Amino acid sequence: MNVSEQLRERLEAAQAALEAIKSGKEPTSEQLAEAPLLDAWTESEMGAARICGFVEGHPRIADGPATTSPVIHFAEDMTWCRTISRYYRLGRRLEDILVELDDERT
Repeated sequence: MNVSEQLRERLEAAQAALEAIKSGKEPTSEQLAEAPLLDAWTESEMGAARICGFVEGHPRIADGPATTSPVIHFAEDMTWCRTISRYYRLGRRLEDILVELDDERT
């Protein structure tokens, strides 16, 4: 499969996922259990809305710092998101961690 075919496949999967989400069908607990965890995350603008953080359990990249592909949907409760390539479980926001650390210092 060439790069164009891979991109087309990802975009079609993202479109199908977004259509399902908009119709009220969220990812299953099994899909989320298999999704990588992104902790200490924050939003980033790199030509498109993305999130950066520390990833665990990603099928293609090692655990550690990562930036997602463009985000197409955040769950209302901010516990997961869908990017062009996959679902992510969302851990703690970086801003919340920084507030906790600041509170511990005072």
